[in-house]
Amino acid sequence: MQAHRAHKEALAHVLWLGGTPCSGKTSVAGRLADRFALRLYHYDRHERAHAALGRPARHPAMREYVAMTMDQR
Repeated sequence: MQAHRAHKEALAHVLWLGGTPCSGKTSVAGRLADRFALRLYHYDRHERAHAALGRPARHPAMREYVAMTMDQR
């Protein structure tokens, strides 16, 4: 639990944007980054690496999702 708390605190400065595909997340993030001189992190470019870090016991839904074909998703 201590590691979870430390991780949460380390990411406290992060603003996460979520939404459905093609809803404008990347466009909004880019505009916010430009306007407020923020560093922009493109999750899509790192999705596989993030998925590989997940533990099946803690992230069963992510493991199921990653195992699906694009048609199933």
